[in-house]
Amino acid sequence: AKIIGIKQKGSLGEFVQSGSGFKFKPNSTYYDQLEGDNKADFDAFIKAVETDPAFAMKVMEAVEGKKDFNPADYK
Repeated sequence: AKIIGIKQKGSLGEFVQSGSGFKFKPNSTYYDQLEGDNKADFDAFIKAVETDPAFAMKVMEAVEGKKDFNPADYK
């Protein structure tokens, strides 16, 4: 959370497996502090992960250190 303008360190939440995809479970302590462009950008990211299984898998591979992922290259 610190990198997107929130002064405290902490998790914004987590993605959990839901059927064949993922669902975001926010940590309201930090997620509710998001405002403006930071909130809009993060909410767009959440929507992409929740609605596009291929995008979610690319993100997960990057998080797990299996592959680098540049969203600009994702088509």
